[in-house]
Amino acid sequence: MTFKESISRDAEKRKQNIQEYEEQIREISLYMEEMRARDIPDKQFLQEYMGDRREMLERLKDLALLTLEKDMRVLKAMEEISQG
Repeated sequence: MTFKESISRDAEKRKQNIQEYEEQIREISLYMEEMRARDIPDKQFLQEYMGDRREMLERLKDLALLTLEKDMRVLKAMEEISQG
């Protein structure tokens, strides 16, 4: 596998990860909304946990977006170099 192929493969994986992070963030947000309306045991702990988990996923998503942007810039530059 060439360096360019490796970057392309990693970029595709990042795109998939970003979609998964977004879905998980949506699910957590919906769950937190439902939880607010109900009286359940350990509600405070669950809200803190879900909030922390959502924040972690948002950070992972942001990092993946930043890295994907850089991957795409590198691929574009490599393409321009190969075309002379």
